[in-house]
Amino acid sequence: MAKQPFLPLFFGDFLASTAEWAGEERALYLLILGHAWAAGSVPADPERLRRLLGYDKGTFGSAWPQVSTKFVTSDGRLFNERLSRLGLAGTGRDSQAGPRPPRSSDPKP
Repeated sequence: MAKQPFLPLFFGDFLASTAEWAGEERALYLLILGHAWAAGSVPADPERLRRLLGYDKGTFGSAWPQVSTKFVTSDGRLFNERLSRLGLAGTGRDSQAGPRPPRSSDPKP
């Protein structure tokens, strides 16, 4: 599949699935989705992920527990199941992105 020139974002679904989240949690989630789409996955190590995203420790530390519920871990990488299921994540990813996670019957947008 050729790399998509944009990240298709189902904004109604995004807002519905994060309706009770703080603004920083939503911002962090959206930024991680962008990185995961471009690379296929992001580092599972919270410190490496925080540095990749350019977040300070306090903001990241307070938002990460909520945001992390939207990702699954495989081979040291985080994947968003919905992006993987739609076949949109990692269409242009690098060699460190790792394998796709197994599909779940409980999708997390």
